[in-house]
Amino acid sequence: CTKDDSESNLILALRWCDHCYCIPNLKTTGRLYRTNLASNTACRAPGSVQACHVIDTILNRVANSCGMTLQQCQEINFYQNGQRTLTGDTLYGNTLQRLWESLLVSSNITERRHEIERFNAQNRWRKRGLGLTPCKYGVVGSW
Repeated sequence: CTKDDSESNLILALRWCDHCYCIPNLKTTGRLYRTNLASNTACRAPGSVQACHVIDTILNRVANSCGMTLQQCQEINFYQNGQRTLTGDTLYGNTLQRLWESLLVSSNITERRHEIERFNAQNRWRKRGLGLTPCKYGVVGSW
């Protein structure tokens, strides 16, 4: 029998599911289910990886519905200084936009994406992709 951290992982995932995005009408709920599998070893930032996947999946669907790229949808929804997070914290000293722009330039992401598009057009079965995902991580003393 292994220790199961599912409840604390769920709590943290719900706390951080907004990640770097200001979505004022976001409401979250979570449920735990018992399965026939033993729990896996906890990772650093429990719940954060799951929350990041969920919110970027949502933003990707919104972007597709609006005819924009995921990157455009991400950038439109980035938190700005003075905005309140899902947990009620007010952001000050937010450097996300500056860091994001710096990473876009230093990673040469536009040219790399063009290379990937060319590769994918030439290969029917083998595909490549490239993503850039911001992450807001809160340090919590107790859960």
